[in-house]
Amino acid sequence: WSLRRVREAVVSTQSTGDISCVKMSGLQDNFFVISVPSEYDYLFISSKKIEICLQLRRQYQYVKSGQVLPIEFKNTMEYKVDNGVVRVVRFTQSPDGVSTQVFDRKKP
Repeated sequence: WSLRRVREAVVSTQSTGDISCVKMSGLQDNFFVISVPSEYDYLFISSKKIEICLQLRRQYQYVKSGQVLPIEFKNTMEYKVDNGVVRVVRFTQSPDGVSTQVFDRKKP
């Protein structure tokens, strides 16, 4: 995903200030999630995830008068895709690189 696609997704949320956090693993996997509590979460794949997240963080800080956008680093992330549907992405380091598993689970 390009920065333009991320910008389009963020613009559709009304404001960068609507973002609650960004989630990513500490591995070199290119995945990140933008969480928007009033809507749903956006899963992106980009080799420029660090650059994109830093730009989002700068914009968030500007819009939110100095507040810092929380960035969570976890190798297992949950993100909501629809009412009652949550996806889980799990990253593990293997000898061949990073292994990625994605599966659905129902919200309790």
